[in-house]
Amino acid sequence: MKEYHVEFETKRDFLIKRDKEILAVIIFPDKTILVSRKDHYPKDVYRLTTGGIKKNEKPEEALKREIYEETGITEMRFKPLALINYKIKNGKCIKDYQTYAYVVNVEEQNITVMDPDENISDFKRVNIREFQNLTKILGSLKLIDKSETPWDEWGKFRKIAHDITIELIE
Repeated sequence: MKEYHVEFETKRDFLIKRDKEILAVIIFPDKTILVSRKDHYPKDVYRLTTGGIKKNEKPEEALKREIYEETGITEMRFKPLALINYKIKNGKCIKDYQTYAYVVNVEEQNITVMDPDENISDFKRVNIREFQNLTKILGSLKLIDKSETPWDEWGKFRKIAHDITIELIE
């Protein structure tokens, strides 16, 4: 597993709820990558599966749980891809945050959201070039004045792990 150290500055507290997460690069036999969008995301925004790691939960356990909750997938082969260690700076506050990224190989199967609280509204399978384009969209989001979500910073933060993923799976 390759390890990364990243500093990220933000003006908003959009990651404070958890300290670590998993990120799953779900790949099908035809080499397509599964991405999803939630109903509240800005138009055209899709991303990889992520989810929080609960207290006393191992990253591999969180990976299986999150993939099941978000996609219904239970049969998979996975291997660690990267550990991204963030120092998130918000003014004088510094928060450590970790993303455990995995490549997850799956066979053909139906994708079904098992946890409706995930608010996933769509899935699609993309090739690597399409995935690169979706990642660019994450990095170019603008703050929407009427939104409570800081899409600009959220997108830039999410883009970091997506860029690392592209670097490692190409």
